[in-house]
Amino acid sequence: MVDKKRSSTRDGNNEPEIEMSPELKKEMYTTWGEMIRHWPKTTLCIVSNEFCERFSYYGMRTVLILYLLNVLKFNDSQSTVFFNGFTVLCYITPLLGSILADGYIGKFRTIFFVSILYACGQVILALASIKDKESKIHPWMDLAGLIIIGFGTGGIKPCVSAFGGDQFEIGQERMLSLFFSMFYFSINAGSMISTFISPIFRSQPCLGQDSCYPLAFGIPAILMVLATCLFMAGSFWYKKPPPKENVFGEVARVFGVGALQYSALNMMAYKRSKKFLDDVKSLLRVLIMFLPVPMFWALYDQQGSIWLIQGIQMDCRLFGNLLLLPDQMQTLNAVLILLFIPLFQIIIYPLIAKCFAITPLRKMVAGGLLASLSLAVAGFVQISVNIYFTCSLYRVVLATTPRYDGNLVMCRMDATDFDPAHPCNPRSPSDFYYWETNYDGGTDDRKANSTYMTAKGNSTDYAVEYVFKPVKPGKGFCPGALLYALKDFSSKLFFRWQLYYLDGTPKNVGSKTPPKTNITVKATGVWMEVHEQGAVYVLALTGSKDQPTKHINQVVEPNSVSILWQIPQIVIITVAEILFSITGYEFAYSQSAPSMKALVQALWLLTTAIGDSIIVLITALNLFSNMATEFFAYAGAMCAVIFVFALMAIFYYEYNFYTQEKNPAFQSEDGVGEPHEKAVKWNEKLDDRKYLVVIMEQYTLLK
Repeated sequence: MVDKKRSSTRDGNNEPEIEMSPELKKEMYTTWGEMIRHWPKTTLCIVSNEFCERFSYYGMRTVLILYLLNVLKFNDSQSTVFFNGFTVLCYITPLLGSILADGYIGKFRTIFFVSILYACGQVILALASIKDKESKIHPWMDLAGLIIIGFGTGGIKPCVSAFGGDQFEIGQERMLSLFFSMFYFSINAGSMISTFISPIFRSQPCLGQDSCYPLAFGIPAILMVLATCLFMAGSFWYKKPPPKENVFGEVARVFGVGALQYSALNMMAYKRSKKFLDDVKSLLRVLIMFLPVPMFWALYDQQGSIWLIQGIQMDCRLFGNLLLLPDQMQTLNAVLILLFIPLFQIIIYPLIAKCFAITPLRKMVAGGLLASLSLAVAGFVQISVNIYFTCSLYRVVLATTPRYDGNLVMCRMDATDFDPAHPCNPRSPSDFYYWETNYDGGTDDRKANSTYMTAKGNSTDYAVEYVFKPVKPGKGFCPGALLYALKDFSSKLFFRWQLYYLDGTPKNVGSKTPPKTNITVKATGVWMEVHEQGAVYVLALTGSKDQPTKHINQVVEPNSVSILWQIPQIVIITVAEILFSITGYEFAYSQSAPSMKALVQALWLLTTAIGDSIIVLITALNLFSNMATEFFAYAGAMCAVIFVFALMAIFYYEYNFYTQEKNPAFQSEDGVGEPHEKAVKWNEKLDDRKYLVVIMEQYTLLK
């Protein structure tokens, strides 16, 4: 492969002139012109497909919790259960997708068929959102769409990036690295753009509603259909490797046999290679270190559900009429992760390394503690929200009787000499005749119109009359109910009036909430602009429909704690994600044998599903009535779990060091041993440039 002959270099020094293999020359395509000429053009379809798919998923997911609250009319707990239950489904199904792709029909067919299923789910959800809130299709059609979406997004998650890598040949590592950079950019571009603009779509009024969920779900549905079409555009030119061995099935078989009898596991070494069994044993040791990981996801994945519910209770105004919608706060995490990854890799990690060694498990312990801190910060923010968010129900007294204290005073009116400011003195003995009664519990209700003067003008209401036993007046107010009425005089010189003055101990005999009714009011020139979050207003219209008069009354005060107070907890959880999530994936990938790397990726995603299951379980049990208490409980649980994780890292785990599989293009002439010196030097330079890209790729697979 290599012709070792002496020649002079440009600087006059003699060194071996290396004649590289064709595979190595392919890798040496470093200029943009060379890479563009030899680039597998079909990968552009894959990158475009990934952008549209991530836009579709995150665009739908960003507004999903508000859809559950406002359209399906779930309460906070029910919305959290369904949202995180949907996330559980999205992170369980990647295991099914990898089994289907690797063991049965291959990556191409898996992506194609599952993408069609995925698009159908998005279309079903978009169509369901068009229907009125009272439609009988809710929530069944919505949940059916979400279940299909869960199988779709999870089924293709482990396949697309690997299928894109299959399009490159041995020796095209530089182009492969650039492809993953493009793939990574498409994921984050799709997610960031959609998490920012989907709330804008949602906030637009349409179809007679104050929100437009058909638009917020319809755009992602269109993007998913487009993603499927873009993927199929390259179907005739893709490289389609056949399915490989179902590693998951083999590993499950090994675990099953080992669970029955340990000696039988050793006997399998005669049927399977001993190296495979050793790889399975190393996988088991890594999985044991996965046990505390789900608790991290139980904290992290609250951003899209419980933290969003917290944001709804806060003031979303920034400056003037500039608003930051609660569901747009999720964009901050995606932006910060792009800024923090290079910051940690280039500056923070090297500085810390000068003080002590940084191992993956140490970084994960620090990340877990920061995740706990973020929930504690969220708890203190919620305490402030609760102080200003407390709102008591308003109750209107529809009727009063002499038994209860309604404080209703009806004054007599003089048609010739009436002073509206001082109509009467209701406690003046000269104006009233008193009767004291012994109430026997019986009533005689008769409706009668009575006109009385109030501060806002005349009003007509119904009076309730009771038959009482008259007694001698003069005793004053007694503990029982009192009825005041004027004697009926026949002289025209007297006024016509009635008075019911109630004074006693109030007693609640029941309450009733009237049903909601939509009333169509045809009026012109009436508008109402509200920028506050959480306030409740009553708009009263009077006058003619051509020239109406409006009166706005604020029933509930708006939220007063700024939504910007959520920024500290988002910043902290983002740093925790870098230290725990990305490092954890790096740990799992590096500590697993080459034959187990694909499986360990799927199992790492499975920890997310288990973490969201913790949220679902705790919320369904309704253990906490106060959201602040719930945040502090999660923070304390994470501290306990990370303490156990630290003990496991110190006393249990020992690092494995698997040698990287050598690229055949870099092998020496006999095909074994170390790669050639010049190739090693070039590869080291390449590694320096793409180390940060590798970290980015790990984050890409997590998303």
